[in-house]
Amino acid sequence: LEEAIFETEACLIEVTSLSLSASAVQKAVQFAESCIGSPYNDIFAPDCRNSQGEISYYCSQLITESYKDCGVEFPDHRLNFKVHF
Repeated sequence: LEEAIFETEACLIEVTSLSLSASAVQKAVQFAESCIGSPYNDIFAPDCRNSQGEISYYCSQLITESYKDCGVEFPDHRLNFKVHF
């Protein structure tokens, strides 16, 4: 984790630990598995739609959406990207 933070020069890292029932975790897993093969949310749109208008997810958005119906609310995601020239 330390190496990843250093390499990306991240100013914010979110680490979360959840205490959920086995059924809630299974519900989240089932949602995530149902999204296998979904397109990537290339414009990081909060409505889970990519530039082609398809339902899609970026990495942390998939986690957030997976747990949404389990009553878990994550903070808004602040995306930051290291630009290489």
